[in-house]
Amino acid sequence: QRIGSLSFFSAALALLTLGVLTSWQGLDRLLAGGTRNFGEATLFGVTLWHGWIMIAVLVATSVVMVPVLKVKRELAPRTQLAALQTDASANLAHIVVAMGAALGILLTRFGLGWADPAAAILIGVVIFAEGLRDLRTATDELIDVTPQPEIMEKLTRIVAEKAYVRSHYWLARKVGRFIDADLLIATEDVPLSQVDEWRKELEQELRSSAWQLHDLTITFGVAMPQAKDEDYVFSFDQAGW
Repeated sequence: QRIGSLSFFSAALALLTLGVLTSWQGLDRLLAGGTRNFGEATLFGVTLWHGWIMIAVLVATSVVMVPVLKVKRELAPRTQLAALQTDASANLAHIVVAMGAALGILLTRFGLGWADPAAAILIGVVIFAEGLRDLRTATDELIDVTPQPEIMEKLTRIVAEKAYVRSHYWLARKVGRFIDADLLIATEDVPLSQVDEWRKELEQELRSSAWQLHDLTITFGVAMPQAKDEDYVFSFDQAGW
């Protein structure tokens, strides 16, 4: 259940490390006062500065990445796939790196040798911020927490609408992107065959309403009259996991 969260954590950690290394290399070059000479190349009889070719490639790869990033960011909240969110962050980092590098190369063309390492530092900071945000989310997912309120409210409404439910109680926790839950229901004294039918129908409806439900146990408690009318014993008929 946590394999997706572990992959999310690993990807976020890699993104964080990339941001640190990129900023460190840029800072090292900036302090050393190093500059780059990109030179020229002849292509189809035309002499071009290497920087223009590099900028063209960087812009082209970034433009292609924009619709991919948009789709991933829309799907990530709907599918609750944390790894998809990290992948979207990696795509954003790619775009930022490409645009920052293109700007640094362009400024170098006009004699601003410090622009390239300065751009690398800025790029590293942006990547680090994205990685840190994803790392915090991944850490939260690796710890069992209370399920999302909107999901539990929807499931509670479904149960409460059933005519045979006198009262009910949820015991639920979020494990990775899934939910493990116990549902305790107090109902009327009815044959066990009827209880089994209710359980199957209710479980099917709950699972169809929230795909996050992984382990679900529905327990019915039936008030059974004993020797005296005023005395009742609450007994349980429990379904298996």
